[in-house]
Amino acid sequence: MQGNGSLGDIAASVYGGWIAYHSFDRQWLHLQQAQSSLSDLLTMPWPDLKIELLTPPAALRLMIGWTGSPASTSHLVDKVALVKAKQRSEYQTFLKASKACLKRMITGFHHSDLHVIQTELRTNRQLLQKLGDFSHVTIETPLLQRMIQLAESAGAAAKTSGAGGGDCGIVLIDQTIDPRPLLTAWAHDGIEQLNLNVHTVQDTVLPNS
Repeated sequence: MQGNGSLGDIAASVYGGWIAYHSFDRQWLHLQQAQSSLSDLLTMPWPDLKIELLTPPAALRLMIGWTGSPASTSHLVDKVALVKAKQRSEYQTFLKASKACLKRMITGFHHSDLHVIQTELRTNRQLLQKLGDFSHVTIETPLLQRMIQLAESAGAAAKTSGAGGGDCGIVLIDQTIDPRPLLTAWAHDGIEQLNLNVHTVQDTVLPNS
């Protein structure tokens, strides 16, 4: 968990499954912490916080590729924060385009439209590339670019996960496509598929239940 992240990782852990997450008003929380108890704070509605459970299309397969290089979300956020202060116009344009992209992707989930979801994942990648360009932050390493290129060649959509700058890439591919050729191509370039699946709360078996 990163201290300067969105806390979306915590929301994902608590809710499980696929979620649409919009972060809360940090300034409001900071002010409330000084005047409210923790128990009261937890019962309050938090401004701007939105968490929606999504149902993925039946045809959607999630794959995670690991490049072998760790990345720090905290360091990336710190670097982008400096750019946010210096290049407000470019950053606000990025935020506006990102929100529109995510809104369209959520609509894709609502309609079980894998094509729309994949299209918006690609759009999100392009927006992050632009962010990297004007902030001079490396979001896609050469190996991440290669991982994404191979996935796209296999008919999938892909982008960096989390901080970028190394680490993992996420891939959304149609269940009807055989993933084995892609996995072989990844392995040839030293990219490992992580054996991960989306966990839902219903999957959890509590003791004595």
